[in-house]
Amino acid sequence: MRNHTEWFQATRAKLTQFEGEADMGNKKRQIQGAQYDVTALVLEAMAAADTQVLDTEAARQSLAYMGRTNPTDEQVARYARETAILAVLSRETGANFSNQIGKIDFSSIETAVAGVNSYLNRRNAGHRARWTANHR
Repeated sequence: MRNHTEWFQATRAKLTQFEGEADMGNKKRQIQGAQYDVTALVLEAMAAADTQVLDTEAARQSLAYMGRTNPTDEQVARYARETAILAVLSRETGANFSNQIGKIDFSSIETAVAGVNSYLNRRNAGHRARWTANHR
């Protein structure tokens, strides 16, 4: 029988492989068991959000709830667009992107991809921390 350290290292190697971080040089990520090309995913989400009618009234209400009592039309449009993009990302992947409003910058494709990857890294770290805490 292997000792605890060997078992832990073997399990961690499997988790790393399953989470898609074995080779982060490649653009594919594993989210809930499916492989995704993050760049393509972000481009599709941005394109889908740009072609739909944005819910500016809900965006205005959300901004008011956060303390922006008189938001500009630009702020409302940006909030509505980002909410729509995050909704598409959530729907496509099953990952909860809804709380990432304002944390992912969608002003350019590069920053959006970097922000999505950053969120996925934080999400994976949280999964690992919970798993480690439960299996000690």
